[in-house]
Amino acid sequence: MSHRTIAIGDIHGCSAALRSLLDVIRPDSTDTIVTLGDYVDRGPASSEVIEILTELVSVCMLIPILGNHEVMMQNALKNRREFEYWLFNGGKSTVLSYGGDMNNMPMHHRTFLKFCKRYHETDSHIFLHAAYDSVTPLDRQTDDLLFWQHVDEHFSPDPHISGKKVICGHTPQMDGEIRDLGHIQIIDTFCYGDRWLTAFDVNTGEFVQARADGKLRDGRSTFPNLNGRSGPSSQQRAGGSKKGDQAESAGWPFSESSPSRLELDGKSFTSILKSVGERLAHTLDNIEEYPVLNNAPSGWSVEELLREIDEPLPETGTDTDKMLDRIVSRYIPTSFNTTSHGYLAYVPGGGLPDSGIADLISNLTNRFVTVWQAAPAMAQMESTVIRWFSEIMGYGPGAGGFLTSGGSTANLSAVIVARVKMAGEDFRLARIYASSQCHHCVPKAAFLAGFPKSNFRYVSVNDDQTMSLDALTRAIDADRAAGFNPIMVVANAGTTNTGAVDDLPGIRKICTAGNLWMHADAAYGGFFMMTHLGRKALEGINTADSIVLDPHKGIFLPYGTGCLLVKEQRDLPSTFHFTSDYMPESEVDPCKVNFCEISPELSRDNRAMRVWFPIKRHGISVFRELLEEKIALCSWTQQQLLELGTQLSAEYSGVTLQWVAPPQLTILAFRLSRDGLDPRQTDILNRNWLAEINRLGSVMMSGTVLNDQFVLRICIMSFRTHIDRMQMAIRDIAGAARTVLGK
Repeated sequence: MSHRTIAIGDIHGCSAALRSLLDVIRPDSTDTIVTLGDYVDRGPASSEVIEILTELVSVCMLIPILGNHEVMMQNALKNRREFEYWLFNGGKSTVLSYGGDMNNMPMHHRTFLKFCKRYHETDSHIFLHAAYDSVTPLDRQTDDLLFWQHVDEHFSPDPHISGKKVICGHTPQMDGEIRDLGHIQIIDTFCYGDRWLTAFDVNTGEFVQARADGKLRDGRSTFPNLNGRSGPSSQQRAGGSKKGDQAESAGWPFSESSPSRLELDGKSFTSILKSVGERLAHTLDNIEEYPVLNNAPSGWSVEELLREIDEPLPETGTDTDKMLDRIVSRYIPTSFNTTSHGYLAYVPGGGLPDSGIADLISNLTNRFVTVWQAAPAMAQMESTVIRWFSEIMGYGPGAGGFLTSGGSTANLSAVIVARVKMAGEDFRLARIYASSQCHHCVPKAAFLAGFPKSNFRYVSVNDDQTMSLDALTRAIDADRAAGFNPIMVVANAGTTNTGAVDDLPGIRKICTAGNLWMHADAAYGGFFMMTHLGRKALEGINTADSIVLDPHKGIFLPYGTGCLLVKEQRDLPSTFHFTSDYMPESEVDPCKVNFCEISPELSRDNRAMRVWFPIKRHGISVFRELLEEKIALCSWTQQQLLELGTQLSAEYSGVTLQWVAPPQLTILAFRLSRDGLDPRQTDILNRNWLAEINRLGSVMMSGTVLNDQFVLRICIMSFRTHIDRMQMAIRDIAGAARTVLGK
């Protein structure tokens, strides 16, 4: 027992495993033990681990290396935002180990962490937590490499220029085996993930492993039995016979009675749900504090996160808490924060938590919802939702429809229904008309429905970005004269760029006179029919032959819920009703709807539940009030921007704030102009303005191009956006304008 150098991998609060290893090693004053970092987090006893290590200092030469979890913890103790990030990454277990309050952390624990080393070097070995650059001296290695970088198929450094062998942890070996690359040995054998904690003698190659509960790994230790024990009993060991051995002996290689390993019993489900719920509850409680334009979390680049996700097909499972930590603290934050109070870009919705609960119920119970016989209540739920939506749009009792994955699929379905109804089998000469401001999914839908791109006609718009009825009439007349068959006009009921609503009564007259199908794309604007101003703006929408709605916009649902309504439900089966011998017979009762016979899909998720549940729980009046509030916020914001334009014109010579189109619902489009700037320079000015607004971080806005000019957009749609956030938005818009104009 002389002059051993023993490395111990990532401990992660697994004090019982650490004690078991030390019982076998029995270090003395001649030994050097190098611990490779990550003493805290995830496991249940971080405080006890640090206490053991502080006691070990008096027994042997202890060289503690700093790990990324210690880095996170130290940052967390200094900064509130870092504290939240640390909690998501396993820090909660550490806090609990100190009685729920980090103020209980003893000073000698803090001192221990303060003196942890970035790396340790001997004549033959380098010890570090994570990774290294092969051609850089150790004292010049970056924190990203030493503490955060994984060694995997995406990053595997060459031997270090020193020629020394590297011993490291950090990259968890899911199979519990030491990974030997020759010049690197990785000994993080995933103890907290129900594998092993490893102690490794770097000179002899002997090792011993223990599980988180302290049981030694059966038959794998190569350490000499230094303490005279005869070794753990078979009950202490982590091996043991497998269930199903009796079945195997009978020639059947699978268990006869045990449940599938994919099954969850109630206790396991509750445990996982508790872990998920705690994390999501924390998100909901702190959602207002999270940045609206998130980036990769501290210590991680986007490229590193992508490399972590772009992994080989895993052969074995991963610890649930570790997966949840990654998802909630790393993967989701690296995105646009569409749930933020300040998300004013594109068309926000916000994502109702109620719908997430409804989806959990639907996905867990997994009912087949497009065949009435298979799930009558669920089919009726969708029929009820469709009736509710039809009533909101002003349709009569003969209306019908179905829920889709979004507006794109709903518009595609509408185009196909119109094609079948108006053109029959031969639609080579059929023409479809929409304004130049239509959503790009509309011409895409026409193409996917089989129409040549040349058969889709863009109609010019008026100054207010609504379709020109004169231009529409001329296009239809010209096509008829040329031998084409005009079959469909797509009217906008709230464009994405400016929220413009076309002249719906005027388009209805043209369609009636020319026998064309009138379709209204109301994905953004349709649900404003519940408001006073919306009913005026959308007057005539109830005369459309079909309407597209997006509940994940207008009533704030999570992405993935659209809707197609038709004025006459009988127009749907002629397009979508197909059958086969294995399908049940069609229902005779019209109240018993087989949605597979009136829509494109057979197998799909239960979309109705995520709509029905929040409406039923809160009542539609809550949604109506919120939409009224968004309209009021738009009006208030417009007034504030008008005042800002006046101020900027007074402060900066030749500067004007221009309106692209008057707001009709809750979208505002505007730009700055300045005398002496050409169009390209003006676009650059406005792009810089938008970038500066978003950099300030209170809100996220988006831009678009109208009339060949770059403009800024505000879309006020999230149920979380209120007057306080719009006041912050005006503050940032004004401050950013003065910044870019002052340069």
